[in-house]
Amino acid sequence: MSIDTTKLYALKIENVEANKRRSLIVLADNSQEAEMAAALNPLERMIAIREITGLERFFERLFQRKVNEREITKTFPKIARLLSVQTPLEKAFKMQLSGLQSRTSRYLLLKIMDAFSKGESISEAFEKEFSSSLAAMLKSAEKSNEIEVILMKIGMASEKKERFLKKLITELIYPGIVLSFSLIVMGVFLFCFLPQIHDIYQNFGAKLPGMTAVLYQISIGLKKYPFLLIAPVLGIVWLTKNFSWVKQTKIFQAFLYRLPRLGKFIWKKDLTHVLEYFSLLLTSGVALENALHMSSEVTKSLRVREVFVSAKEAVIKGNSLAYAFLKQSQFLGEESAEVINALEIGEQAGDLEKTLNLLVEGFQAELEFQVNNFNKLLGPLITLFLAGVGAIVVVSILYPLAKLTTIFIQSSGGGGL
Repeated sequence: MSIDTTKLYALKIENVEANKRRSLIVLADNSQEAEMAAALNPLERMIAIREITGLERFFERLFQRKVNEREITKTFPKIARLLSVQTPLEKAFKMQLSGLQSRTSRYLLLKIMDAFSKGESISEAFEKEFSSSLAAMLKSAEKSNEIEVILMKIGMASEKKERFLKKLITELIYPGIVLSFSLIVMGVFLFCFLPQIHDIYQNFGAKLPGMTAVLYQISIGLKKYPFLLIAPVLGIVWLTKNFSWVKQTKIFQAFLYRLPRLGKFIWKKDLTHVLEYFSLLLTSGVALENALHMSSEVTKSLRVREVFVSAKEAVIKGNSLAYAFLKQSQFLGEESAEVINALEIGEQAGDLEKTLNLLVEGFQAELEFQVNNFNKLLGPLITLFLAGVGAIVVVSILYPLAKLTTIFIQSSGGGGL
């Protein structure tokens, strides 16, 4: 059953000892499964359960988070530790339910547990719900009897990526707040103060100063054609909703990679992500050609995908991996030398996975360093931005107000401007 058509249940749960109640909404195929998704602890009991329908269901679906593979794989280290002490597979996964925030992730974990109860392996269960590359890693790990090791590595890679993304988002919160506040100030200035200043000047038969006059015309235009103000807002909403599609287009990616400094950062981030995945596939025992193919599928970057697809074709023809990437050096950019050297050393030493891990760790350290530098650079940039906004306010409001004194004196004496 598709997640989009799965039932929604609202649950009321009571903590018997603390005498506290909480509400929870879960995805499930039936009420019994909904109660299982709630993952009640021994001190909790179910008070009420009902299926959400109609308009309430529509709004709940509207704001429902999409499936996030990383939220599930983050639980892998805990599962690996439980399996290492002989915890049954289904129970190890069940113990992770309460830690999942997303109802979609809880539902998928229930489906995986159901597959286990039917005798399916980890790879078979994950193949139904997740990417083929993840299932392939798990299948190879099962064959080599290293499922705990691979689960731990996949989980740690997910946690590392999550920490990096959270850090990046955190660094962007402050600039976002400053930008929003500045836009609000400019909006109040354009639509509240400017018309009043214009009326005062008009009463005295005077002309507004140049900058103020330009901004006043802008405010008049926005009032007359409000769609000019609404269109960017709708554009941002549309972009947010369809960003997963937009970021996969060739034009958008080419634009991103050409951005000064930021483009190089995004490229290195995309390349590092795929190299890390490629390393995990090799560690899991996936054949080199298949690992290259799966790595090309896991990325949204068309440029990275092209590099790995071409490398796979070169390897199939009998070339070494280092030579295959050497042929793609023009697409690898500044990182080409490091990548090719690491692959060459790894192939010669017979330990490609370890060399790739070291390369990925180095790239990740560089990315974190760049994020930290970006944060240090933000302070002066925000100061300059606020100074610019302040200058506009001073020139466009305070200067005309100060000039009103001269206008008033001239008008009182019978003169004018």
